Amino acid sequence: MTQPVAAKLEMALKSLLPKKLLMRLRVLRELKRGEPELKLVRCICNRSELSIDVGANRGVYAFLFSKYSAHVLAIEPHPLMVEQLKKSLPRSVEVLNFAASDQEGECEFHIPQQAERDIDSRCSLESGVNSEFTMRTISVQRRRLDNLPIAGRTVGAIKVDVEGHELSTLRGITGLITQSQPTIIVESEARHHAGAPQNVFQFLLKFGYRGYFIHQDNLRPLAEFSVDRFQASNAEKAVDGERSPYYVNNFLFIHPSRAGLLDRVKRIFPSISQALDREPSIQPGFGHLRGPQPDHEIALRAFQFSHAPSSRVPDEDYGPPAGALREERY
Repeated sequence: MTQPVAAKLEMALKSLLPKKLLMRLRVLRELKRGEPELKLVRCICNRSELSIDVGANRGVYAFLFSKYSAHVLAIEPHPLMVEQLKKSLPRSVEVLNFAASDQEGECEFHIPQQAERDIDSRCSLESGVNSEFTMRTISVQRRRLDNLPIAGRTVGAIKVDVEGHELSTLRGITGLITQSQPTIIVESEARHHAGAPQNVFQFLLKFGYRGYFIHQDNLRPLAEFSVDRFQASNAEKAVDGERSPYYVNNFLFIHPSRAGLLDRVKRIFPSISQALDREPSIQPGFGHLRGPQPDHEIALRAFQFSHAPSSRVPDEDYGPPAGALREERY
């Protein structure tokens, strides 16, 4: 069977299945073969807090967030993707049709195309990103997430995937960062901007965050990252292709106020770095950016989540321990 015929057959089969079932199947597939950071959702979210998926795209993170959060905001500027998200995501997910940025108002949204179809995973507010493709442009609204009407809610987790616009997006959530110290997963690639991803590192480290990345199922400190080693152009993911285990473009930022969270993360992705196990308050290579220096580690019971401090909810409000995810949940 030729590839075009197979693709058409797949599309026909998908059109017959309920949208919510398709979403569950997509999530299961991505948990097995997609970004390793998806496996962290169950421990970085909190069932008493709000989670925000910025650049929701097809909704995989938003769906998983909904399993472990009180409420979820899915931010997506592409109008066609918004329609699909509203049909396929649970009711606890609120889909918002605008682009996150550090400014407000109407702006251009650039949609790359291949074989006359949108490449929805590569859309951006940045005109120079993905310039190897033909582009079409639409007008969308952009907003600072700091201006969202979420007063009184604590934000526990934020995922940012905005194809080169991540620094502007982060500048638009400085209020949320100061108020809630959420755990942040952010995609950033040197191929998008000359200063990336170091400009993102520097921005978040100034707020006292500690940064990490996952490489071949191991957690490593941000200080060990280099573009030459972990973002080689020959390892970039092709459109609709499989991701390379050697290419790193997602980064995890944990604030010291989130006591015990790093230990839960290390139960899923063990550390192979002595530097990470020591938890330095100033990460090598960023000594001029000083954050809080408390010893925030607490002892954990073996193969169980730790009890959170009395000011936070008990551990059962976080997701199940590693290995407890079962397919029937989705």
